[in-house]
Amino acid sequence: MPEFMDVHTSMQGVTPEALHEAHDADLAIQREEGVNFKHAWAERCFAAGHGV
Repeated sequence: MPEFMDVHTSMQGVTPEALHEAHDADLAIQREEGVNFKHAWAERCFAAGHGV
């Protein structure tokens, strides 16, 4: 499966909780979209799955 990076540049001030919520929403639709969301990150916050 090809891999690519989905970059969002207007997420300044995102909280770790909001990042987790957004990543969980991505994970919920990854099968129907035919993708594998590996990581979500924003500014100083990094999440791999559910960890920060």
